Amino acid sequence: VDDVDFQSSSDVKAGNLDFRVFTPNTKVSVGASTIPGGGAGMKLTDTEIGYITTGALTIGDSFNGDISIGPILNTSTDQIGFMQMIASQATRKITVIDDVVFGMANGLTLTASSNINLGGDLTTHGVTKLDAGSGTLTIVAGKSISTTNQHLTITADDLDIAGSGITVGTADTELHTQTLRTIGVGTASQQMDISKTELQKISTVGLTLGARYMSKSIRVENIDASNSNNIVGMLTLMAVTDQSQITFAATASTFTSL
Repeated sequence: VDDVDFQSSSDVKAGNLDFRVFTPNTKVSVGASTIPGGGAGMKLTDTEIGYITTGALTIGDSFNGDISIGPILNTSTDQIGFMQMIASQATRKITVIDDVVFGMANGLTLTASSNINLGGDLTTHGVTKLDAGSGTLTIVAGKSISTTNQHLTITADDLDIAGSGITVGTADTELHTQTLRTIGVGTASQQMDISKTELQKISTVGLTLGARYMSKSIRVENIDASNSNNIVGMLTLMAVTDQSQITFAATASTFTSL
């Protein structure tokens, strides 16, 4: 279908529930009653989400256009076990346009082919996976990610943390690229650069940078204790592809554990 309209407070109950558009490139709004910029599209409001009880809710696939998210309240989603939103057609993005709180105990997955933009706070209460494809995961100024002490995986070819940061709490974080790219920590010269300031905005118990067969060489430059103190426990660097290496520049770097 290209749109839905739930007008009853009676629950929509299903073991697993999928929403997919019929017309190619139809935009999807989750939370708001309008499509950003106007026009037609599938709109699933925060109130309508509150009518749904399901073990797993999937919104989108490789057929729809961009997905916008927000606002969403915790109480609208706590009767859903797991939720995923997909905009995997080429060049499609997912944008959080307002603050959202997801109450699903079994987690949230956002998958876009090109870019996830967080223009609102993103708070989750389950394992969280953010896949920006070959694009960038962007957190705009004043906004943040919090997983409420649940594991976080970020897949993106670049990272831009202009906001207040990423708080994972007592859980760990994995961060790697979608395509084979070099990673820099404290650098401005690699294909994915995580600046000193951006690293300082990541609060987690354990951080893994890179993934087997997914990341190339990693370069670390001039990270001091103030940049890395929010990473409690082990920092793991993975450059496990042919002819890749891990390099620490001449200027010393400091980590809790490596």
